[in-house]
Amino acid sequence: MDEAARWIKQAREDRETADFLSESGRYAHASFLYQQAVEKGLKAVLLEKEAGLPRVHDCFVLAKKAEAPHGVVQKADVLTPYYFRTRYPDTADVEIAEEDIEDIREAVKEVFRWIEKQL
Repeated sequence: MDEAARWIKQAREDRETADFLSESGRYAHASFLYQQAVEKGLKAVLLEKEAGLPRVHDCFVLAKKAEAPHGVVQKADVLTPYYFRTRYPDTADVEIAEEDIEDIREAVKEVFRWIEKQL
């Protein structure tokens, strides 16, 4: 399995796990894994394009580097804050409601549609 395939495999698993957590009402953990899924998916695209593997967690930066269309870049940008918002005690008091997770899930779907077309 090549490097891009390993990254997209993990991205898909993160997305599936996020869906499960979301359906269970574990929105903070789901939002983190949705962000991770998009980050890893975008990194898979960059590896496929032989554009290197940036060691950043910013989905906006990754989408721009992958030359994603403007709408995809904007959706990717929605996800970046969830890398930090849900992981650390000093930001853990941020509530993520069901309607928030729906917006996050829709952003992930749009970005993933583009990612899958690139691979």
